[in-house]
Formats: sequence, structure tokens, C-alpha cells
Amino acid sequence: MVQFDETNAGSSVYAHFQSPEPTELTKAVERYILDYPEAGYMTRVEEQGQNIDGTYYIKLWRLSSC
Repeated sequence: MVQFDETNAGSSVYAHFQSPEPTELTKAVERYILDYPEAGYMTRVEEQGQNIDGTYYIKLWRLSSC
């Protein structure tokens, strides 16, 4: 199961995905990027890695509107 949250900060949006399964995590991020493509929202990966508890995470940044 992928956990997801978004934080709005003015004209920026930060999206945080976390999951114990890296494959599920990658698929969730790919679906998100289809909704908010780089060409319009400048979506990019800010950080990715593994937490101390063994779960994986990916943090994205994007514009709030294109």
C-alpha cells in the first residue's frame, strides 16, 4: 500500500509517496506524473531513498498550476 500526501506552498506543491514495496511506489509516482506532466507542471523528483524502517519514499515538486 502506498501512502501519499501533498503540501501546498504558494505556487509550489510537494508530493510525498511512501511504500514498503518499491514497485508499487514507482507505479504510483508514474500515475501522478501522468496527471501532472513535466512539460506543464515542471514536475521533478526532489528526493528518493529508503527510511530506517525499511520503507521506500519519493518526494516530488511541481508547480501548483501550469
